Amino acid sequence: MQQPGYGQPAQPQQPYGQQPGMPPQYGGMPPQEPPKGQAIASMVLGICGAALVCIPFVNLALGIIAAALGGVALKKVNAGQAGGRGMAIAGLVLGIIVCGLFALGLILRAIGMATFYSTGF
Repeated sequence: MQQPGYGQPAQPQQPYGQQPGMPPQYGGMPPQEPPKGQAIASMVLGICGAALVCIPFVNLALGIIAAALGGVALKKVNAGQAGGRGMAIAGLVLGIIVCGLFALGLILRAIGMATFYSTGF
């Protein structure tokens, strides 16, 4: 007595409701993610501004742009027009921190210069 083989069937069965010779139908297109370019740009500029904190006016420019882009991106996220909420917040916060560090550096330089010139060296 011979056992039946376990190979492929002669004709594969078609899915229910499918015409022979037609490719199988899959679900529709996946939902598209909302754009998050401004949020990404804000976060990247904030990181670059924090990394370049020792270069005086470059970090200020990067910080201002990062904070502005982060604010605009966060407004769009809250309106449902864009994605990337976390990146927008990170860019906004980093931009504010970089601008604050720049202001602190200016104040410390002014105090240092005033101290230096007042001692009469």
